[in-house]
Amino acid sequence: MKHIFLIHSHTLLLTALGVIAKENIHKEDVIFIYSRSYKHALPIDFIFFDFSTEIEDTFYIMLSWSRRHFLLNKENRNRSVYFFDKFIAENAAVGYCLYVCQLQAYANQILATNSLCQECFFIQEGGRVMAPLLTGHISWFYRLYNGIVLKGDKRLWKMGNWFPNKKTPYNRPIIAYAFDKNYFGNMPQEIRVVKWPKVDLDISLDINRPIFVLEGAVELGQVESSLYEKAVKRLVSEFASEKNYIKFHPRNGDIAKEKYKSFFYDKKVEVEELPMDIPFELILTNLENLKLYGFGTSLLFYGKALGHQVISREEYLLSSVRYRTYVKGLQTLDCVSIMKE
Repeated sequence: MKHIFLIHSHTLLLTALGVIAKENIHKEDVIFIYSRSYKHALPIDFIFFDFSTEIEDTFYIMLSWSRRHFLLNKENRNRSVYFFDKFIAENAAVGYCLYVCQLQAYANQILATNSLCQECFFIQEGGRVMAPLLTGHISWFYRLYNGIVLKGDKRLWKMGNWFPNKKTPYNRPIIAYAFDKNYFGNMPQEIRVVKWPKVDLDISLDINRPIFVLEGAVELGQVESSLYEKAVKRLVSEFASEKNYIKFHPRNGDIAKEKYKSFFYDKKVEVEELPMDIPFELILTNLENLKLYGFGTSLLFYGKALGHQVISREEYLLSSVRYRTYVKGLQTLDCVSIMKE
């Protein structure tokens, strides 16, 4: 039996490692599938495949608000299904268990509905609870879309929630793995608590410097770029010191990064980009009393839960209707509980 983990962030990687340790899964049975050009520098050597391009392609199969793609493309659909089915036939023909953060993503659905998939588990990917998504209920619009546009496709469906139900192609009860037992709410059949591994970091930081922690809200279609840029500039103007750190999101492109860093240069202060391949979650775990500034990223939630100084200016983004729609029902920083060792 193989165990396939879909990973696009440090949080998912660390939670996956927690699952592997908890269940004593043998190294040779583990397969990591990376997306969003994910990279890390942790001393682990599991078999992995980078399917960033192939997984991005799946967003253009059918309706995707974040990619501004609205039409069904059967050619893309068949090409993506063939690609992942071929991968499974070549690498997990003995059968496999799948570990994903949710079943909204089309690549996750294709892998979950392959006949060789024995079971699909959820693993925690963030620190901010998306309460409106913690349901198996599919809206009337998506049910209509699945019936009329997709015509009851047996491998793919459209939903705005995370969990499957009895009428979706994958319809078995879900077991979830999480480092926060409250993250998935009451929907999973069972929640198994895991711990992040302790890993020595090859990095030295000045804990007195402010750390500006950004998210991929623009790239994910959650807020307008012009508004987000103004918010970052305002945040820098308000809290930057002579020397600063900035932590980017994996989805932030080079042009966006240079724009955000220019706000520090305009203020005539220094800024150092934190490496993308070292999990910021481990920095939060290894160091104490850091000063973190940002908006609504999960990393701020981890920081507060671990006892760091956290200031969020998420209100700078709330003039956006798009962003207000996105954050409706999400956990706020004032209700984060302290993590227990």
